Amino acid sequence: MKRPSLSLSKKALLAVLLIFFTVLVSFLHGYNNNRRILERHVLDDLRLYSATIKGRVLQFVEMAQRRNTDFASDGVIIERSERLVTTGDKKNKLPLDDLIRSIEIISNDGRVLVSTDGVSAGRSVAGERFFLNFKAGTPVTETVLDRKNGLPGLAVSSEVRSRRNGKPVAVLTQFVLLSELDSVLKTAFNSSVPGPSDPPPLKTIEAYLVNVDGLMITGSRFLKDSVLREMVRSKPVRACFDSGADLSGLYADYRGVEVAGSSRCISQLDWVLLVEIDSYEALAGAVNMRNDALTAGATVTVLVAFLLTAFHKNVVLQIRRLSSAASSLSKGNYNVTVPVDSNDEVGALSRAFNSMASEIKSRETRIRASEA
Repeated sequence: MKRPSLSLSKKALLAVLLIFFTVLVSFLHGYNNNRRILERHVLDDLRLYSATIKGRVLQFVEMAQRRNTDFASDGVIIERSERLVTTGDKKNKLPLDDLIRSIEIISNDGRVLVSTDGVSAGRSVAGERFFLNFKAGTPVTETVLDRKNGLPGLAVSSEVRSRRNGKPVAVLTQFVLLSELDSVLKTAFNSSVPGPSDPPPLKTIEAYLVNVDGLMITGSRFLKDSVLREMVRSKPVRACFDSGADLSGLYADYRGVEVAGSSRCISQLDWVLLVEIDSYEALAGAVNMRNDALTAGATVTVLVAFLLTAFHKNVVLQIRRLSSAASSLSKGNYNVTVPVDSNDEVGALSRAFNSMASEIKSRETRIRASEA
């Protein structure tokens, strides 16, 4: 049985395809392996960032609480609170700290005795979240200081205790702006002065806080007026509020853009902290390697195509001419010749064939002459 045979061109093409396939498999394996390693390093860095920033957030909250507790233990505040409870004196004094939106002294039953804003005195806050949380043992609560202008803040409450018997006479509550916390998040990635050999700053990295309602309470690097307006329902936010789990990995952020990110739940305040960077920047090394490989692959493909074309023209076609000439010679056509287009082995073979054909023709001529 005659076995099917491949032409020389097909054999050469098959050899090239096998080599190309081997190189492609090797590249894909190396690319995926390097991408995984780079992704792991990026996520490790983001986890470190998020842990550090979470510590700064908690430190900010703790300092606000400590400041309020010290304020509530001041003798003047205690005397003023006792006088408010007994006499109802409502003279107002503005807070000196720009980060404090207002200060209220509240009775134990939730009635505002006096406020630095000049308008809240007399209203009841007994049903408001910050007061209920304080009564339940949580002195710091996120609140909205100005919903119209999207101004989030913290309500920090402390007991004011009588000097005579140590019993609580009122509650001192400071309403603190979160603008300073926003600054802490924005400067978390450039706290040191870069040197001449340091890498360029990251362009898409950001850290922000989301509350239990899924709203941003600190600003976005990419969107204007995002505070208390931009809803965030990304995978780590759901993981935190659904199961209390921190999460790191690749996912779509609030813009719908794939990012590498790390989240930290801040359960004391029902917040989640997210530190994210666009994946195209985080994995730029792997992307550059892929692009370089694609460029090299395209170049090699063009080069191989050129070489195959040259091989087909200078070898395969020449051999086909020789095969056709040999077939014609075997049928008695002694005038057949093949062109010699090169000085390589194929050219030498063509010259040898022409010499052989000429010799056969001469011999055939002599034989016919002798017979005549």
